[in-house]
Order: sequence, then structure tokens, then C-alpha cells
Amino acid sequence: MNPDASLIKFNKAEFLSGKQIIALETAKDHYHADAAVVWCFDDRFSSALSVFLETKQIKRKDLVCIAGGLKTLASPDNENDRTFVLGQILASIALHHTPTVYLMVHSDCGKYGGLQTFGNDENAELRHYQLEAKRAVDFLTANLEASIKIEPVFVDFTGVWKI
Repeated sequence: MNPDASLIKFNKAEFLSGKQIIALETAKDHYHADAAVVWCFDDRFSSALSVFLETKQIKRKDLVCIAGGLKTLASPDNENDRTFVLGQILASIALHHTPTVYLMVHSDCGKYGGLQTFGNDENAELRHYQLEAKRAVDFLTANLEASIKIEPVFVDFTGVWKI
């Protein structure tokens, strides 16, 4: 049987029978995102993300969760990574009319080598992240419509800070 013929006989209900893991109802309506959020996947900061979204009153977000957060836009390991993240942000804007992009970087980030990379000097770490945030913002400013707001944030073990 060729692949096209097998699709003709496919039955979704039969295929999914007995395989449901979680029962839920979710909205099918298309949405507008309040923001695209580029966030590091370090789970130590997942609660900060939840509180940040609530504080900013972001009900609908397009989350781009990657190692290093804004690092991939500021100083990528390779240019393809930066292109991919930019593509995700552009897709958010095109598909969900996203007006704002938040860029996150956090203390003791493994993608930067951790706090020890800065001699365990939190001031040196934050100065570096300020420069990285500027690079990321400059890159996005050059590649997004002027109407898109870009806001970098720094997260440490005590809160979320505007850079």
C-alpha cells in the first residue's frame, strides 16, 4: 500500500482510541498574543516567568524557550541559531499580531558559563548582560517593524529587573 492510500483509510477516532493522556477542553479560537517572550529554559526561573507574565498582565504569549534566553540574539554560537529565533519572533508577530517582545537573561546562566565566568562578581555579570541586552535589542530593532516594543529583562534569585 502506498502512503497516500493509507491516509484514505486513516480514522482519527480509531487511531486515538485508548491513547488519551489528559482530558481537557481548550479554546479553538485564533488569538492575538500580548507578547513574544524569549526566555531561558533554566527551570530555576520558571516561577519568575509565571509571576512576570501575571505582573505584566500577559494573558496570551508566544514563548520561545531556549538556553541562554537573549544570548542567541546577542552573541549566538552560530548565525543559524539567531536566524531561527528571529524567525520565531517574526512568526509570532505575523500569526498573532504580537506588539511586544520581552528578552530575558538571568544570573548564573550556564550558557554564559555561570556566575563563575565573571569571577563570582554579580556586578561584572550584570554589566556584561547589559551589553548583551543592548546587542539583542539592536539586532531586533534592525529586523523588526518600528512599532514592535522590545524590552530586555534580567532575572536573578530575588526578582525580575528591567535592563
